[in-house]
Amino acid sequence: MERKMEKKEPKISIYVSCHKESYVPEMELLKPIQVGAAIAEKGLPNMLHDDVGENISGKNRQYCELTAQYWAWKNDKQSDYLGFMHYRRYFSFSPCHFPEELYNDGHGKVRDGIVFDFISEKALKKLGFTERMIKSTVSQYDIIVPTVWTNGESMYDQYKNWEDACIEDFDIMIQIICEYYPKYIPYVKKYINGSEGHLYNMFIMRRDVFEEYSEFVFSVLSMVENKIDVSGRNGAQERAVAYLGERLLDIFYLYIQDKGNVKTCELQRALFIETSPVKKVMPAFEANNVAVVLSANDYYVPYLSTVIQSIIQNAKSENNYDLIVMHSSIEEDSIKRVTQQCQGHINISIRFVNVSQYIKKYNFYIHMHFTIETWYRLVIQDLFESYSKVVYLDSDLVVDTDIADLYNIDVEDYLLAATRDADVAGLYNRKDIPRKEYMDYKLKLRNPYDYFQAGVILINIDEFKKTFTVKELLTLATTETWEFVDQDLLNTYCQGRVKLVDMSWNVLTDWKEENWSRIKTINFGPVGIVNEYMAARKKPRIIHYAGFQKAWDMPYCDMAEYFWRYARQTPYYEIILDRMNMALHRVTYSEEKVVNHTVEENIDYDGIRVQGVPDMLYADGLLIKLINMINRKYPIGSKKRNRLKKIAKLFLK
Repeated sequence: MERKMEKKEPKISIYVSCHKESYVPEMELLKPIQVGAAIAEKGLPNMLHDDVGENISGKNRQYCELTAQYWAWKNDKQSDYLGFMHYRRYFSFSPCHFPEELYNDGHGKVRDGIVFDFISEKALKKLGFTERMIKSTVSQYDIIVPTVWTNGESMYDQYKNWEDACIEDFDIMIQIICEYYPKYIPYVKKYINGSEGHLYNMFIMRRDVFEEYSEFVFSVLSMVENKIDVSGRNGAQERAVAYLGERLLDIFYLYIQDKGNVKTCELQRALFIETSPVKKVMPAFEANNVAVVLSANDYYVPYLSTVIQSIIQNAKSENNYDLIVMHSSIEEDSIKRVTQQCQGHINISIRFVNVSQYIKKYNFYIHMHFTIETWYRLVIQDLFESYSKVVYLDSDLVVDTDIADLYNIDVEDYLLAATRDADVAGLYNRKDIPRKEYMDYKLKLRNPYDYFQAGVILINIDEFKKTFTVKELLTLATTETWEFVDQDLLNTYCQGRVKLVDMSWNVLTDWKEENWSRIKTINFGPVGIVNEYMAARKKPRIIHYAGFQKAWDMPYCDMAEYFWRYARQTPYYEIILDRMNMALHRVTYSEEKVVNHTVEENIDYDGIRVQGVPDMLYADGLLIKLINMINRKYPIGSKKRNRLKKIAKLFLK
């Protein structure tokens, strides 16, 4: 009996170009590859690298993701189909057609496919990203490209009018094709006069088609590279070869379609805004690991840097300090600068963890001086599940002692350790502020004088995991209106299981405005709490600039000398001074117009407008409050105002 021959399943390799660590689903046919590995600071783990074997990895600044295509052309001789996507741009293999969205890429809003906030299993499932679906689709066609892109202009005019491109390069490419590849001339004409293109160097091709295309594209680009001079160009214009490679794909696509013996397909493309892998954070050191967690946004990095500097300068050699920064918006340049700040200290580790995927879908209540970053501490138990405990610190403070002494406090059977909030104790007793009713009936605190300040807390991860899930905490955070945001939430649900530590671990600085101050409020509280606070001020371990008066905005701020002692040692010292200079300048700018005016109610995304000031002030509400307060306390033209200017000049020399 004759045996029926089994059809061999084709080998498909789809390369995902990455220049940074990104989430790539684990699938046999997906091949993450680091592009520009030859000129990168470090090799990315768990992926291929385009500097192995025959390669042009060193030309990545000009060729971009094409260095991965060149590597596959020269080194992958086994695959029957070869494809290319990007770490944040994927094909959709779903049979459904999804609405495409506008995305602001920095050059204005453009239609950029199916847009997702994050790359996730859920998003990929929507896109039909399974091996079965991908294999079924790819094996039916000889070439797959993204659906067309157009802005209505001819493709020639589109390139000519694009600020990041030089039309002379395009003209040189056309001349080369006409001279060396005359069979493509009809397709060059059709392409440049048409208004549709398939961008981003994304495609999947049968091997023989891929071989023909690669021979064409790299021979043309090699000649183009030899004829254009990119010296003196900006970073975007330097990538001319990569941009022209996108256009060559379209010219080849028109040519291959006209041959009539190939099957083509166009798939929607998806864009993922955030692709950082969500990792469970592991301890940085095997022994004496002192874990310290902070949170910040990109604007706050100079002050975060000051906190870190204060930890470094008080660190002891027998301890290892595991510093982790939670964020959702810190830029790569900022991460690099703070990381370099910690270099040279063998017992200091610094890492940045993007928590966007945890918090993006929740609508947090933000008001007064609070920011979204204050809520990040609610996800700590998930991110740090391999830790037994961590110290959490706000980024508006400095540590004036070894933080390991706080970390080593025993919190067994407690959820956390923290200091009493002397300010809130005073507010509770004041009759002119409705804080007592709120704490009694909304927070339902059994002992309101044990209300703790959450800017410095030692968290028992093990006990938190037994008591709450992150989902429960985030749901509580977004279904109630908390006056002091997550601090109120934690006080409500952790009461009875908080170890109160000496207030020197979180000394709230005094603020002064007109005839009132924080200390005057604190004095309304129980004598024992007042005395503890006053004693802590004399020997503070952590100085916390909580509230709207910050040392970096106001050089005469209470206990500002502690902040500046450490800020001078950071790589951001000049930036902090410049910001303070601008803040003080805004106070005196158009003084005759600013004085006696208040902040308008309407606050837009870009800034805040003060009545009577012609320009928008690009700052948060704290700075505007500061301007109004200074104008009241230091009247324009007064001796007090002139003394303030002299003090500011001392800091700004």
